[in-house]
Amino acid sequence: MSKCADRDIQEMLPDLLHRALRSGARERVELHVATCESCREDLAVLRAVKGAAVFAPAIDVGRMLLGWQVVAGIAALALWALARRR
Repeated sequence: MSKCADRDIQEMLPDLLHRALRSGARERVELHVATCESCREDLAVLRAVKGAAVFAPAIDVGRMLLGWQVVAGIAALALWALARRR
């Protein structure tokens, strides 16, 4: 299978998946995808990735940073206590 040469359509595939295209553009992309195996496969990959993202855990970056600040504070306190002993 050859790669699709229509870069405009390829760039609109994620927007098609996320329903972010206006009706005229959406119809144009849907008609193209109906006849282009390469774009159908690319769209299937995008759908699989989107579906897998549902199972990815959410990361609370704020809590992670707070945790590292606590660890850094404890390490600084331990170093200070060691320095006072000498």
